Amino acid sequence: MMRQKNALLFILTLFSFILCDAQTVSYTYDSTGNRSKREIVYSLSNARGEETNTANYMDRLLDHAITVSPNPIRGQMKVRVDGLDDSDNCQMRIYNLSGTPVLSSLIGEVTTIVDMSGVPKGNYILQVTLNGKQSTWKLLVE
Repeated sequence: MMRQKNALLFILTLFSFILCDAQTVSYTYDSTGNRSKREIVYSLSNARGEETNTANYMDRLLDHAITVSPNPIRGQMKVRVDGLDDSDNCQMRIYNLSGTPVLSSLIGEVTTIVDMSGVPKGNYILQVTLNGKQSTWKLLVE
């Protein structure tokens, strides 16, 4: 009986670690610093540990919806800024975790495709600046 309880406890603990690794939580804040949105994205993996579903990250910056997909990145990444006008000043920067800029680009269209195939695998920070306001994401390049 004790052996069954220990086996069940081990399986439940292992399952909880797997579930914790399969989710991403992102927050959105208003101009006064109050959290206005929380988005939880679950990512499913197959038995070999390969991603079968990638996350789309969405945030609101000023009156624009910004979507970054996919994450993790395998080749190309798409940055979409809905409602972007010619008068908007929008720029994106990607940094490695030591703070060194890896890529910098102006965003002049609603959808921008970024080729990440030449970037080494690892974690990066994406910073989108729109008319002086910033939004930041954590990226994983595989």
